Amino acid sequence: MQIKNKYINRFLQSRIVRNTSVLLSGNMLAQIITLAAYPIISRIYLPDEMGTLNLFVSIFAILVLIANAEYQNILVFHKSEKDLPSALAVCLGCVALVSLIVLASVPFSDEIASLFGSTDLADWYFLMPIYVAATAVWNICDSLIIRKKLFKYISLYLVLLALYNVALKILLGNLGWSTAGLIISAVSGSVLILLAVCFYAQGKDKIFSSLGERPTWASTLAIAREYIKFPKFSLSRKTINLLAKALPIFMLSAHFGMTEIGFYSMGLLLAHTPINVACGSLYKIMFRFVSEKVWNNEKILPVIKKYIASVLMVGIPSFALLYFILPDLTALLLGDDWRISGEYIRLMLPWLLAFTIADVIDFIPQLFKKQEGLLIIEIIDIITKFAVLLLGIQFADFYATLLLYFVSCFVVNVGKTIWLITIASAYEKGKLGY
Repeated sequence: MQIKNKYINRFLQSRIVRNTSVLLSGNMLAQIITLAAYPIISRIYLPDEMGTLNLFVSIFAILVLIANAEYQNILVFHKSEKDLPSALAVCLGCVALVSLIVLASVPFSDEIASLFGSTDLADWYFLMPIYVAATAVWNICDSLIIRKKLFKYISLYLVLLALYNVALKILLGNLGWSTAGLIISAVSGSVLILLAVCFYAQGKDKIFSSLGERPTWASTLAIAREYIKFPKFSLSRKTINLLAKALPIFMLSAHFGMTEIGFYSMGLLLAHTPINVACGSLYKIMFRFVSEKVWNNEKILPVIKKYIASVLMVGIPSFALLYFILPDLTALLLGDDWRISGEYIRLMLPWLLAFTIADVIDFIPQLFKKQEGLLIIEIIDIITKFAVLLLGIQFADFYATLLLYFVSCFVVNVGKTIWLITIASAYEKGKLGY
């Protein structure tokens, strides 16, 4: 039995390596495409136009999260194959409901835009329901792909989306479409690339053909009730998390102007997006790998500790070097007008390191139905950030406000990581069941 387990572990490890390579290569290529284009895009679009785009995307991200309600995670780790149609019905039902609500809010776009001090937002808010529905549906497909371990399609989606967005942004920007070029590129890409990848995956691997029989209302409601903690706690927690991340844009746009928000948004885009995408890939793989270990009553703490050590060994010297060259590097890449974005990235570095650790392993409470703890952490986080930003508004100092904001981000992520490790430790000591 010991020899058998040894070979099984070797197999899992090699599979993890292969899956990681597939996802990370796709993510890296997508980021290279995006980052390579920004020296061009930054010279076409103005900071205030970039600020409007990021305001649009910040609102959209929260709506997508609500539309998925975290139910898409069922498709990854629910053991029973026969329940998948019911789980899928739950996911699609949530997306349809929220998309219709967003559609109903379109007549109030002027009022919504006025809250953030952006008239441009009102002009393009009618595209929000389409953007939300397409992206939420992709998240469902993404989970099915993960379950079937067909990670190549996730990489394909990311690369095609990056190529499409970059090409259309440059084309429409050169035609003088300004903010319209940015928003139309994002929305149309989410729809067209979703359709292209899903049709291709269905044709090649029949990813939607093995879902079993049509679900009943009873089975669908049963799955929704079984995993009610997902929308009750995980959704609440992640919504608060996104709100906390978007608070600088939501709270500061009306006080400091869209130009300042544009500089901040560009810095966040350059620094956080590549790390966030890489973390997303690692999250999916670790989620599946650790889930399998839990199913087999194997230890998970060594895997988690090894990941944390690897991040620290690579991240600390890399970020230390970046600190000294970021303003000049940003000016070189984007033009001297964007140098201040590099100054803002400097403030983010400690938080980005802590985020890289905490974000990849924050599925642990879901495995052991401990979502309540993460919700409490997020509530503390958003209250702290709100207070910090409010203080910054009172003193009218944008730089100092961002500094305090990212200090609070760092502290929260360190605390969350410690708590996640304690959950994994409790499981290994037999204090938690799956």
